[in-house]
Amino acid sequence: MAKNGMKRAVFFQGDPTFNSVWARWRKEEQEARRQKRAMLPFRVIGIVRMFIRRAGYELLSDVVIRDKKSGDVYRSITERSRS
Repeated sequence: MAKNGMKRAVFFQGDPTFNSVWARWRKEEQEARRQKRAMLPFRVIGIVRMFIRRAGYELLSDVVIRDKKSGDVYRSITERSRS
């Protein structure tokens, strides 16, 4: 830029309103992805239980899965383990 032109900070920072809106939008997008991923283990457990039932077998104990990325452990509750 010329000597009399925009200051360096103004040139590189751009519009502060756009930056704040962009940051908020990215944060909401990450939150939506996290919530979508949070439902995945319950769907997987439900599908596994459905496959076992349709194949003609009976589930005798809980189905336990662990997320490799976060290390969270999810456990299904069978009818036998409730009583």
